[in-house]
Amino acid sequence: MPIGIYIRTKPVWNKGLTKETSEILRIKAEKRRGQTLCKDPIKNLECKNNMSKSRKGKNLGHPGYTKGLNKENSESMRIMAEKVSIANTGCIPWNKSLTKETDPRIKKQAESISISMIGKNIGKSPCNKGLTKENCDSVKRQADSLRKKCKETDYLSHLMKAMHIKPNKPEIFLQNLLNELYPNEWEYTGDGKLVINGRIPDFANTNGEKKLIEHFGTYWHRDSNPQELIDHYRKYGYDTLIIWENELKDEELLRKNISSFVRGE
Repeated sequence: MPIGIYIRTKPVWNKGLTKETSEILRIKAEKRRGQTLCKDPIKNLECKNNMSKSRKGKNLGHPGYTKGLNKENSESMRIMAEKVSIANTGCIPWNKSLTKETDPRIKKQAESISISMIGKNIGKSPCNKGLTKENCDSVKRQADSLRKKCKETDYLSHLMKAMHIKPNKPEIFLQNLLNELYPNEWEYTGDGKLVINGRIPDFANTNGEKKLIEHFGTYWHRDSNPQELIDHYRKYGYDTLIIWENELKDEELLRKNISSFVRGE
């Protein structure tokens, strides 16, 4: 037998078995269900992340042993390719150039597939399409419930940690600039470290002064009102500096604005 070619001589032990007919498969299915399904979406996300870490380095979802191999650099792949080539010599696919209009077998197959898809959501629009909190009570209740949860500090902090939020490129630029101007005095809090009544600032002062810096992207905050955010944080004793994305282009002016803000000018 050529190296690298394996032929199974015995059937797998669980062939033809299901969790309804096998106690072993039922127990394994229940264990998996208990590990992966959680009613709390935050815990469910954390559970999935933990499972991903535990499977790191294993062959689950990883490419097979033949990745990168071909008949030019692998003897076993060359032998397999030759066998397939010999077996397929002169063979033409039976359904080549046939359509459901010209061949009853193709037509029957297409009809059976269409029937099997009935009742499934393939190609269908979502059930809540066109519904808003203005015209649907259930959507309004969901929105109100989510808005209420987002004002809870613990909920938002756990949610952001589970999502593994990291600073984007403009925020990294600001973080490096702040560390250069004021070492160890500013911290990135956009990952949920600081929540102020449902709002999460990007940077917070750590030397005892209640000062915040928010970065506004030109696209994502095009409809935002900076003054509304400033007033929101002011209710809780915070001074806020809003830095727009286009202001990052002029670093000298940006340094002056940050220095003036820190000095309280």
